[in-house]
Amino acid sequence: MKYVMVFFFLVLSILSCRKNKKDLINNKIIYNELIREAKQFYRLNDYSKAADKYEKAFKLIGGINNTKDGYNAARSFVLAGDNEKSFNCLFELTKSELNYDSYDYIISDTIFKPLHRSTLWNNLISKIKDNKEKNEKNYDKLLVALFDTIFNEDQKYRKSIDSIKNKFGMYSPQLKKHWETIHRRDSINWKKVKMILDEYGWLGKDKIGKQGNNTLFLVLQHADIDSQIKYLPMMKNAVRKGNAKPTHLALLEDRVSIKLKNKQIYGSQLMSKPDGSYYVLPIINPENVDRRRAEIGLNNMADYLSNWNMTWSVSQHLKMIDSIERKKNDIDFK
Repeated sequence: MKYVMVFFFLVLSILSCRKNKKDLINNKIIYNELIREAKQFYRLNDYSKAADKYEKAFKLIGGINNTKDGYNAARSFVLAGDNEKSFNCLFELTKSELNYDSYDYIISDTIFKPLHRSTLWNNLISKIKDNKEKNEKNYDKLLVALFDTIFNEDQKYRKSIDSIKNKFGMYSPQLKKHWETIHRRDSINWKKVKMILDEYGWLGKDKIGKQGNNTLFLVLQHADIDSQIKYLPMMKNAVRKGNAKPTHLALLEDRVSIKLKNKQIYGSQLMSKPDGSYYVLPIINPENVDRRRAEIGLNNMADYLSNWNMTWSVSQHLKMIDSIERKKNDIDFK
């Protein structure tokens, strides 16, 4: 009888674990769908609905569990006119579990200007600055400061792209001039980063922090093709050592492939159409792209493309590739 009872409780325990695991998976699926919907509403400027979706997503999993979603939720709340909930999100990000420390980024984010009038803003910024200083205790301070400046220069003008495009149009002289400014800044930033790479190699976040490490990738991603080809092996080696993200390497590999007029591997590179919509540039074996993306930690194509309100269809993508190839053959033949 004793052994029967032990076996019975063992079976119950296994079944309970399976149920809990299944519930966690289901909650994760629902959470991802809510976040996807929140992003869609945000792009449509329906900030109240975006904020509502974020709130439901966080409630489902018991709170904010990553800085990206929490930060985007805070932006949605403030744009929806709910400063209190925006502050709640931002203060949640400063706690030890998430340890948000992007001081330079948040103070330059104009979306949060309505919060600046509150005394809570100074308290918030003080906490973020404290996190930044604690995290940077063992960093190379001079390099961290330099990368902070480079990061802000890289992102400052890019933050205005959407507003200029919405106001004047994708092919307007204003947006063209703005892109010329961005390319000039990219060239200046690359010269600085190139000197660092040549002297120190690809530095990890243990030396220059998460933002500094991300900045290395961003600036190389925005550099000329010859530089990207030259420093791609260095980044691959950095990934093997844990000093660079596999997801960042995938994005750079795709960009290089497309610039060399080859098919991309992970489907990260898009092209705009005259009407302002986008399409995915040709992918090698698109039937297996989601498997390749999953192997390096990227979300699937359907979730990725939802950021541009697009849908993913392997069959449609294959048709597009076939159309491009036929047009190319016609041109070559002529």
